[in-house]
Amino acid sequence: MKNEKTKVWKNYFQLLFRSKLPVGLLITGLVFALVESLATLFFDKNIGSIIPEGDDVLIDYSGMTVEELVRICALLLALGLAALLAKVIVTYVSGLITAKVNRNIQNYAVKKVFRLKTAQLEENDSRELITRLTDDTAKSSEFVVELFVKELARIVVAVGAIVMIARFGVPTLVWSQIFQIPLIFAVSLLAGYITFKNRNKVQKKLAEVTARIAEKVDNIETIKSFRNEELEIERGNALLDEYDKVKKEAARVNKFNTLVDQITWIIPLAVIIIPASLIMFKGGITPAIFMSYFALANSCNTALKDQVPVWIKLKEAQGASLRLSSVICTELENEAAGETDIAKGDIVFDGVSVSYGENKALDNVSFTLKKGGKTAMVGLSGSGKSTVLNLIEKFYEPDCGTITLGSRDIRDYDYLSYRSCFSYLPQNAPAFEGTVREALEYSSDAPHSDEELCDALKRACVLEDIEALGGLDYRVGYNGEKLSGGQRQKLGIARLLLSDTEYVLLDEVTSALDAESTKAVSAEIDRFTEGKTVVIVSHDMETVENADSILVFDQGRLVAQGTHKELVSSCDLYKTLVKEAK
Repeated sequence: MKNEKTKVWKNYFQLLFRSKLPVGLLITGLVFALVESLATLFFDKNIGSIIPEGDDVLIDYSGMTVEELVRICALLLALGLAALLAKVIVTYVSGLITAKVNRNIQNYAVKKVFRLKTAQLEENDSRELITRLTDDTAKSSEFVVELFVKELARIVVAVGAIVMIARFGVPTLVWSQIFQIPLIFAVSLLAGYITFKNRNKVQKKLAEVTARIAEKVDNIETIKSFRNEELEIERGNALLDEYDKVKKEAARVNKFNTLVDQITWIIPLAVIIIPASLIMFKGGITPAIFMSYFALANSCNTALKDQVPVWIKLKEAQGASLRLSSVICTELENEAAGETDIAKGDIVFDGVSVSYGENKALDNVSFTLKKGGKTAMVGLSGSGKSTVLNLIEKFYEPDCGTITLGSRDIRDYDYLSYRSCFSYLPQNAPAFEGTVREALEYSSDAPHSDEELCDALKRACVLEDIEALGGLDYRVGYNGEKLSGGQRQKLGIARLLLSDTEYVLLDEVTSALDAESTKAVSAEIDRFTEGKTVVIVSHDMETVENADSILVFDQGRLVAQGTHKELVSSCDLYKTLVKEAK
């Protein structure tokens, strides 16, 4: 448990400092917070009387002249205005700091997410990550202001007030202030512990509810087709009920914190007033001293009482960093040092095995993908073909065995430099919200002319469709929802035809196309990949017949390899696949 707590604190401060705190704004806020504190202290000290030059004895008001009274009022007014102005500036700067820190933390966290290794990303629900990146990051920015801007000012007020009270020469008044410290410390710990536990529970449930409901919304057509709207409404309401329960717990925690706030105000206030009043009635202090003492004691009490919300915000931020730890404390792809000079050559799998949990996706497979050749991979669904492509792209690392490119282990290569050698077109090619032009140029380092873009669309047999929709500037919608599945796939193929790499990975690229389009597009892809190293996964046996080498997979094992002619006569599984494809 101790190590876990240590890690949480380490994660939290790592998050703060790596996201680049706005040092200039923090110093500005701190300076004006200290100005406010000092002005408040001297205002409190002089509320009953003023200190004459060369003397530290309070003056009785009874013998004052008009000029002295005006002087007192002017001094108090100046101190009050200084404190007010400093407070306004601190509030404004604190707002700027909160916004800046919040944005910096979000930038840092988002950068981490997009550079996480694929296996690490799959350990987290994407929608839960979004909740963490938006809501949890805000928790830290609030605490930064409290800690780096306001906390030192509070300490100055508390310590300064006690020192000034000590100058009155009445020990009882000093001890009445010191008494508050353990009380406030104890209730702060209690409130912080309860808040940390509850907020963590609320945020986890919120992330879960967000993810589950978004999943249903994304699949609304499936729900409607099976006429399960009422069932999903009930399930959605059940999720919301669960969330409502933890929110009610949060409300009770807020009530408790309010009670704590009142306790840390009322009890110390009684301790401040009662002893000092008794001493004044007995003649131990004058009314003027009592007035100055009460103002100082009240400021001291406020500064100490503010430690409760500070501690609560710290625990909230700590909980947020705990939830973000799966993102901020893992090694990024770009953090691993790697060779940027990629040696082009054969891709060789040597004794490679990969498991997803308890399921073995590849089992001790070895083969060579010849440079400049076309290799096809076939097999039943789940036999390991797509896993091979994911390994080649360094989305995953093998559990054992090695993968080499140009006789060098691909783990030695820098991720970005290595992937720049490959063009990858997956099944059901994705399309992000934006224009057709943006979708086509997504994988390009340099912009293409409209003629080049239209030519790629034409070769992918989708130019007429795009022109009918509105042309290159047509917006395809969220996930390309304004396009049909075939149009999205053809758009992905057009994007592939605009790329310029030596290695091309194709995963069921014609699965969403009709027979006529498949034939035309396949011919274009063959022309495009001529002379390149091509690795293709397909259930369309006509697509793989002209491959230089065909790998046959079955339940994660490589059971045969050879040309189409060789496999038809020697591999029963391949013969079955050819027969079923006809």
